[in-house]
Amino acid sequence: LVFQRAAMGNVCDRRNRAEPGPGYEALRREAAAAKLRAHEGRIRVLSDCGDTKHGIALAGAAPQWGAPSQLPFADKPMDSVGNPAAATTRFAVRCKKGRKGPGPNQDDFFVVHTDTVRIFGVLDGHGSEGHLVSQFVNEELPGLLVRRPEFQLGNVEESIVQALLEVHEDLEGVTHMPYGKRLLDASLSGTTCAVLVLKDSRLYVGSVGDSRVVLGRSRGSKFVAEELVRDHKPDLADEYDRILASGGDVRVIPGDVASRIYVRGLHYPGLAMSRSLGDLEAHKVGCSAEAETCAIQVTPEMKFVVLASDGVWDFLTSQEVVTLVSRYPRSEVETAAEALCREAYRRWNANGSIIDDITAIVVWL
Repeated sequence: LVFQRAAMGNVCDRRNRAEPGPGYEALRREAAAAKLRAHEGRIRVLSDCGDTKHGIALAGAAPQWGAPSQLPFADKPMDSVGNPAAATTRFAVRCKKGRKGPGPNQDDFFVVHTDTVRIFGVLDGHGSEGHLVSQFVNEELPGLLVRRPEFQLGNVEESIVQALLEVHEDLEGVTHMPYGKRLLDASLSGTTCAVLVLKDSRLYVGSVGDSRVVLGRSRGSKFVAEELVRDHKPDLADEYDRILASGGDVRVIPGDVASRIYVRGLHYPGLAMSRSLGDLEAHKVGCSAEAETCAIQVTPEMKFVVLASDGVWDFLTSQEVVTLVSRYPRSEVETAAEALCREAYRRWNANGSIIDDITAIVVWL
């Protein structure tokens, strides 16, 4: 595993508590080596795709050693391989820190862009170690996906399903490592995952959780939103039935508005989605890591795709997002992504003091 590197996220979490001296220096070196291995892992993904010369790989990076906590609406640090400005596909990524306390931005993202395939992913971590879980998936999933035999044979939907199941199993494995060697604990922490793959003039999408993927189609002078995956909520009929059959319960507790998964008769884990990566306690009672997928032939009226965490969708409808993005031409995709996150932030701010982390990727087809 690329992530077998003393858990960069855990190291950074300790940076403000470690005292200067031999122990502090060891942690600093550990963090630097971890970031280097993550960077080398992205290079390997491009090599597996057969395009180290022109390939581009981007992903959220752990904070720099000793850096202060990010301010609200600050962009997440990015690790990059290649020159994003040289990409033939017009895309833009924004991953903004919310306003919900001093903790790290738990959202994450990844991009792989080569001559033959483009892969985009949005992650939204939750729980006390959600930032570590989303970072783990950020580093592991692209490689697992492109190395799947199904991917090489053109069965991209199945490769997405199997790669997400594999990374979930890896999260279980690292959680069960002996204490002291454990990279992270995904028992009560997890992440959503929404993936878009563009390959051979087809569009493939896979998702677990409530990070949404929306297509913008032109209809004359207007743009129409088409949701390519559904939000996985526990009160959906089929999800509800699976959870109850697995020994779980779905309920809304007083003072809350969301349906959540609980162990029957108990008050945990309280997960507000029915599919995710990690969240091992919820998976014992019906939560699933199996992605739902779709595949579509790209046609001229398909103009762009937006992948985003619920920091966008909680206060913007899919149609509002498509309408906003459509105001900007392809050449201004960076401006469109920034404007989308800024509008989401404004709406959160108008509704209270808490603002979720906000991530959006806009991809022109």
